Amino acid sequence: MLIGCYTAMRQKDKAEELARSALAAYPTRGQFFFFLTEVATLGLEDPLTLMAEQAAAEQALPLEDRLMFYFGLARVYDKAGEEALSFAALKKANDMKARTLSYDPQLVMGNFRTIKAHFTAENTCSGLITPIDEVMPVPIFIVGMPRSGTSLIEQILSAHPRVHGAGEVDYLQYVAYVLAARKTGVPYPQCMQKLDEETARYLRNEYLRRLKAHDPKARYIVDKLPGNFMLVGMIQALFPEAVILHAKRSPEATCFSIYKQHFVEEQNYAYSLDSLRHAYGCYRDLMQYWHALYPARMYDVEYERLVEDFEPQLRRLLSWCGLPYDAACEQFYEASHFTRTASATQVTRPLYRDGLDDWKRYEKWLGKMS
Repeated sequence: MLIGCYTAMRQKDKAEELARSALAAYPTRGQFFFFLTEVATLGLEDPLTLMAEQAAAEQALPLEDRLMFYFGLARVYDKAGEEALSFAALKKANDMKARTLSYDPQLVMGNFRTIKAHFTAENTCSGLITPIDEVMPVPIFIVGMPRSGTSLIEQILSAHPRVHGAGEVDYLQYVAYVLAARKTGVPYPQCMQKLDEETARYLRNEYLRRLKAHDPKARYIVDKLPGNFMLVGMIQALFPEAVILHAKRSPEATCFSIYKQHFVEEQNYAYSLDSLRHAYGCYRDLMQYWHALYPARMYDVEYERLVEDFEPQLRRLLSWCGLPYDAACEQFYEASHFTRTASATQVTRPLYRDGLDDWKRYEKWLGKMS
């Protein structure tokens, strides 16, 4: 949507103008109000806030519009310091969305167990690829939970002259869940046991060909799809030269940030605190498993440390990636890289510590998330 493009391009005035115009033309479209609250601060008595309150409570409106009004109102109340009102609006929005989705904890746990069963100390699936093709870019995979700092890390790295940021691309997902299954006749992760070098190289080249198209001259290209944390075993097998960065953030901050967000793509665990706790626990357990199975293969980028101790952490990050220090990375917010995720407004301004503990204002409603 054009409003989102203006936001990502740092043209917030145009984004606000367009959102206001769209809302004036279609006052019952909750999405336009939601977009407006991202780029503008509305008061509690603002006519648009009052209009949104009425619309959100209107049973005759489509569910999607009502929940988007509630997500937007949560932002309005939050900025006004009205935490109780904000969380109440968030809960209404999330409860509405959750009713349209299904999350099965047992099924999720079974999927994670299956992954671990096919990547073991006895069979790590390493050593499939030799030698390395020097003409292809080196992938930098940024994995983790959504809202854990993946966009910030990509923006920082993309400011480096040797790095291009491809954003959240689904190429590895396609390789794992479509091509590998097609080639071997069994799904991921079972397919990993059937890969020979020829098939592994085919899968590798299919991924790298797509990645290289983003910038044929770049030596490093960032793939920051968070959900690739489930594919770390495949990454280390097909791309032994790849850099794997794990974006870490406190569970409460991560889960609350997810809970505040309406995702474009389906995240069926995101709209209930109980399912969020469960999903986060499964993710954390798998990341610990990968670390134990492939020691020194991943680098944890801790969001809080990056914000509070930026330059030393930046130098460590660049060193791990095999990149020389470049001062442009310190001014990442001035880079022209285009961010399309929910973090678009955050990564186009300097780091600020104020947001680190924002979740604590809602701690009594959140409870423990780990």
